Amino acid sequence: MTALLEDIFEAEDALPPDVDMQALPAEWFSLMTVDGSSPLLHSNVIRKLAKYIGQVTRPTKRIRLSAREGATGSGGTPRGKGRMAEVDTAVLSRVLKILDRSVRTGEDLDPFHYSVVDRNGSPRKPKKPSKRPKAKDGEGEEEEEPEKGNMAIDEPPPPPTQEATEADLEHLTKILEVAKDSVLAADCCIALLGSDRLTKQV
Repeated sequence: MTALLEDIFEAEDALPPDVDMQALPAEWFSLMTVDGSSPLLHSNVIRKLAKYIGQVTRPTKRIRLSAREGATGSGGTPRGKGRMAEVDTAVLSRVLKILDRSVRTGEDLDPFHYSVVDRNGSPRKPKKPSKRPKAKDGEGEEEEEPEKGNMAIDEPPPPPTQEATEADLEHLTKILEVAKDSVLAADCCIALLGSDRLTKQV
């Protein structure tokens, strides 16, 4: 895993300050990157990193087996090779910052926001003519039933379905890709932070 981290850092350090999006190494960085100075990791790299973190973490789950075998330990934590706590704090902090870019990119995404606006727009129209209380004060509860019937008639028909264009589908695909990478990066951060007893600086 340390070799993978070094390769990621080397790939990022090799980028020029104002790198063109098309010039980003596709094997390391995502094509969804917006700012060249803060490139986003490729989803395959994030998956590989999460896989390595899981492989390093699994030996720590063998505490029960060691206890059954009668292994003695002062703190109860197995001393295995290649623990996450043995990685330099600066390295872990830098990895978390790189992953945090992908996480933040997908925080405020709403791929289907246009459908929510249309649904909220149609019900507001029947709610505006809310002059029912005036009629109730004059003649009582008997007129409530015809008013409800009138409301059903006055409700506007549902808006016609709009066909999505190719540009809309491409835009939606990009947003979903960014959201997927954001979730992968968040899972990787959680796996890293929960992998071992890391220092408070991390």
